[in-house]
Order: sequence, then C-alpha cells, then structure tokens
Amino acid sequence: MTISHHAGAPRAGWAVRSEKMSDGLTRRGFLLGAGAALATVGTPPGLVRTDLRAGVTAVSQPPVPPPLPPRRVAPTLIGYGLVNAWRRVDPDWFAALLAANGLTLTEIEYVPWFDDAGRAGTSIRTDVGGARRLVAAMRRHDITTLISVVNWNGAGQRAQPTPWFRDRVEEIAAEIGPDRVLLLPVSEPEDSGKSVEWTRLAFERWSGLTVGNGPGGRGTPVVAGPDYVDWHWCEDFTVSSVHTGHVINSTDCRPVLNPGPTRAVRMTWIALDRLAHFLVYDHDGHDVDQAVVTAMGAEVRHHEIAA
Repeated sequence: MTISHHAGAPRAGWAVRSEKMSDGLTRRGFLLGAGAALATVGTPPGLVRTDLRAGVTAVSQPPVPPPLPPRRVAPTLIGYGLVNAWRRVDPDWFAALLAANGLTLTEIEYVPWFDDAGRAGTSIRTDVGGARRLVAAMRRHDITTLISVVNWNGAGQRAQPTPWFRDRVEEIAAEIGPDRVLLLPVSEPEDSGKSVEWTRLAFERWSGLTVGNGPGGRGTPVVAGPDYVDWHWCEDFTVSSVHTGHVINSTDCRPVLNPGPTRAVRMTWIALDRLAHFLVYDHDGHDVDQAVVTAMGAEVRHHEIAA
C-alpha cells in the first residue's frame, strides 16, 4: 500500500500466460455465486489469540453454516481481503462468510502484522502454517487466495538477501501449493533492481498462476508474462475506467483501502457489469468488516437474479 502511484492505464501487449492452470481455475472461468442466503455468518467474528511460543490458539469458534451447493461458473473474481490481520480470525468462519456472500477471492500479505514491527514495515516474520490453514479453508469453499509474498513498502522485507526471498517462495510451494492460489511475488515494486530480480525468480519457480504488478502498483508489470495483473486504484473506479480482462482491480492505495459498504457496492456492481475482477484490500482492519462483505454479497445476489 502506498499513498501515491504512477499514473497510466494498462498498455496493450501485456503478455498473459495460459499454459499453467490451477485445479478448478481457467483463464476466464472462476467460481462465483452465493448458493446460500446472503447473511453474516457467526457473531462475533472468530477472533484468535496469538501465543508466540505455542502458535495460534482459538479463543472462540463461531458457528459455520452447512456446506453450500455447487456454485455456478462465471468469469469474474470478486472478493475481500483482511490482508494484514488475517491471522486474527478463524479461517473456517472467514471462508464461510465470504462464500455465503458469493465472494470468490481473498488476499493475504505473507508477512502479516504480528506486532508493531509489522505495522511499521520492519518485520520479516511469517506464519506458513497459518497461511496454509487459511488457504485450505478457502479451498473448501472454492475461494481463491492471492498471496502477496513481499510488500516493497516494507523496509524489513526489501532489505533481505535474495536467498531469504527464494526460501519464502519455496516454502509456499511446498507447504501450501498452487491450487486456488495466485502468487504475487512483489507488491508495488520498483522498475529495476532487486524487486525485478525477485519477481523473475518467483515466476520461474512457482508452478501455479502468477500475478504481476507495475512500479508503485500501477502500469506495466515489471516482469512480462504474468497470468494476472494487480492494479492498485487510488480512487474509486468507474464504468469507463475499470480494467477488464486479466486485471484485478484492487483498492490497495491509501484513499480507498477499505472504501466502506456504499462505495464497495458501487464498484462491485461495476465489476460484475463489466466482467471485471475486483478486490477490497482492507489494509488497516483488525477484524473482518462484515458490513462491507455482506453489502458486496447483496449486490452479487442482485446481479445473479437480474441475470
């Protein structure tokens, strides 16, 4: 996340790989649909307690709804990510909430907020076990997880040597795997130097679907050939400005990080109408914003009924 970005629109000629398809995913065939009444699932959210010596111990286990019926195939990914505080919530509850509201995409920062060092961008701590549990829960509900391995705004992360980053990519591949995972090696990279080297390394080593990012979060990806392009909006997109095709329209920019229910609904409607991918990037949230999730879900259901 950053306050300002390079301006510009996607350029023609972006190379898009199609030879690598993760199970259940195709280039334009993603699972979307409610399949159950649109409602919040469980209350309060399934907060967990972090014990740095013993791992994560659940404090509460909110009810999880029964399995959903098969969900229809549609061409867009619509989702919400509690990107930094994902370790605070019960993954089964969170996945069930997204699924009950017809959302099919979430995102996590692989170096999450454990403490103040994480919020300050100086931490390099990871929790591959927690990430594995979250992705597994999402898979059970046909939800795709975008994993942002490194955020170039984090001074601690970008200061690491290349072997450290290579180990992160390899542990994600070994411990989590590519099924229903989109891998973004470096979020908001520079246009040269180590962030480009790391992106290229990840593209070479990851067997699943990849996501590219331009300098500062916009523009042409710094390494050609990703399956998807992550585009960070610093303003609400419109019917005429939303990017279609293989661009994920993300609110990963300070003015629109979590736009709130009203604006999120408007952009959800635009994305569904234009067959565009859309993710609400909740950077500052400590808990799931159920109001945003259920408002987006209501628009998904309304769109399906209208269709």
